[in-house]
Amino acid sequence: MKFKKGCFEVGAEIHPVAIKYNPLFADCFWNSNLDSLFQYSLKIKTSWAIMVDVWYLPPNKKVR
Repeated sequence: MKFKKGCFEVGAEIHPVAIKYNPLFADCFWNSNLDSLFQYSLKIKTSWAIMVDVWYLPPNKKVR
């Protein structure tokens, strides 16, 4: 998981979300060594679907 540093510094409650992309119908990750931006955007636009699993995790606060 990846969080920005600033959200922990202000003492706000964090609502983490986990997202997992399913590569069954489309590959959502761009490898710029293999495809140009135009080729990648064309792949995404012509793919059948982009399936994702989303998990909403319980809210957290920074423990001091």
